[in-house]
Amino acid sequence: MRHLKMKTVIIGAAIWAGLGYAIAQSTIAGPNVARVSFVQGSVQLGGQGSDFQQAVINMPVLDGSRLQTGGDGQVEVEFGDGSVARLTPNSSLQFDHVGQDRVQLQQPSGLNYYEFNVGDGHPPFSVQFND
Repeated sequence: MRHLKMKTVIIGAAIWAGLGYAIAQSTIAGPNVARVSFVQGSVQLGGQGSDFQQAVINMPVLDGSRLQTGGDGQVEVEFGDGSVARLTPNSSLQFDHVGQDRVQLQQPSGLNYYEFNVGDGHPPFSVQFND
């Protein structure tokens, strides 16, 4: 009986270690994650059929998401490679695609600031401006 319990513990530990390795590998090879890293004032996040809601720090920003700032709103979005996009009051930004292969953004209105990392290991960024 004691021998059986020891085998169960060893098998369980091996499964746990393998699961941890698989999760780590999927994170490395996964999508270029974007998240809200700073929020001040009125900032709404919504998109892809979801209603807009007040943005909070660490909210994920996915394909099809849209950020809108009010008259007192400011927000920063950080991408997985360390690049950032910052929106000033009365601005908006549409996230068409956020992936390892590329990041495509649309800026329909307002004044935004971008700091994109470039080179090996960083996805190419493109921003389309409205008029």
